[in-house]
Amino acid sequence: MDIPVKRTFFPAIRLSPRETSGYYAKATRALEQVREAATTFSWKRVENTACLVMRGTTTVRATVAEVVQLVGAADTADARKAMRRLHGKNFVDTMTLARVHCGDDDDGRLQSCHVKWAAFKESDTSVDYCFVEFAGVQVDARGSPLGFCILSSIERPKEVMSMAALGFRRDEFHRTGFLVYPSLDNPEAVHVTAIAQSTSTDKTTSVDKLEATLHHRLSRVLLALPDFVTMRRLGCLPAVDRSQWIQDACRKFCAVCLKSFHFLRKHHCRMCGEVVCGTCAVPREVDLPSLGSSALVRVCSVCVGRAHAVAGQQAAVAGVQVFSRQRRDDGATTARHVTRFLQRTHDIPPISLRH
Repeated sequence: MDIPVKRTFFPAIRLSPRETSGYYAKATRALEQVREAATTFSWKRVENTACLVMRGTTTVRATVAEVVQLVGAADTADARKAMRRLHGKNFVDTMTLARVHCGDDDDGRLQSCHVKWAAFKESDTSVDYCFVEFAGVQVDARGSPLGFCILSSIERPKEVMSMAALGFRRDEFHRTGFLVYPSLDNPEAVHVTAIAQSTSTDKTTSVDKLEATLHHRLSRVLLALPDFVTMRRLGCLPAVDRSQWIQDACRKFCAVCLKSFHFLRKHHCRMCGEVVCGTCAVPREVDLPSLGSSALVRVCSVCVGRAHAVAGQQAAVAGVQVFSRQRRDDGATTARHVTRFLQRTHDIPPISLRH
């Protein structure tokens, strides 16, 4: 088995109208289940491994749409880059297999639904999934967005056959996904809540072991997400050509902190070309469109701030356009659901939860 798998590895999936409506209904039900899990604060001792649910929350300097785009990338190439960045060495491969029509609300910007396959390496086994991914942004009447990316397993034995012969155990996604909502304290930040449920039926596996697996799965994504957003934002800034960098001899002080280079080594910011110290220009992974990949380079803190500022301005303009369109289409229905949800979830603590 070659990784990444070729496009022809899985037979083409052709969804019937009945399957399309069924998958979309399943995705919307899964969204409601994840919302309910995100707003449940009661604790219950778990003895059955299949009932274990965990959640975690982090705050990211980003917009709702940015986070949804990263965790719910529809294109196979984009999804592979995102999953590799978020899951690291635990990620094996993923592929988008089919698009599920979302009815009247399906406009490509607000929500999308796809049939996908993904594979991961866990601590002592390799698992793969066949699932429906439902991602998008809903906007209420006040213009407050709610982002979501929900994963719900399905069965397509003819197209996505069992890969047990290749060492992968078919697992399932239930009550699993991400919810993204604006921070009430910082207009430039959002809260990202990740939820996952154990589906193991192996009676020999303890609850503590499954809890550790879910905890590792959630934490690796939530910890990687802030740097991933910064990497993408820096990639949108134009980089100064090396021939236009400031010469070392022209700077006796760091251009950022103004400390003398007497005992400090000089570095160049790869974005603006200024001469800075190592503290003010730490190595960062930057998404470089010219290379089609990311690279670890030194970027000064001024350019990082500029990247966030530019992205915030662009998001403000895009948000107004999306809000106006969404309000014309289905603002009344969406407002009731999102307003009620935001009232219940704006104070979700960063905890892990057992049901």
